[in-house]
Amino acid sequence: EYYNKKTKDAQDFSDKMIRRRTMTDRELVKKAFEMHQFAYVPYSCFPVGAAILAKDGRVFTGCNVENGFRG
Repeated sequence: EYYNKKTKDAQDFSDKMIRRRTMTDRELVKKAFEMHQFAYVPYSCFPVGAAILAKDGRVFTGCNVENGFRG
């Protein structure tokens, strides 16, 4: 139990330090580029990845997903 507590405390500290660290533009663009591989684009064939840095240091990522409807 002692080991688990120390491991959890170390992880919590690490998470806080990562959030406090400011991400560079280059790192943010890299994350966005990494996300484009998850895009589903059977119609446009134009994958897009996105990454946004929040004020608290969290990074939110996403990509485009196309949905075709013919009616």
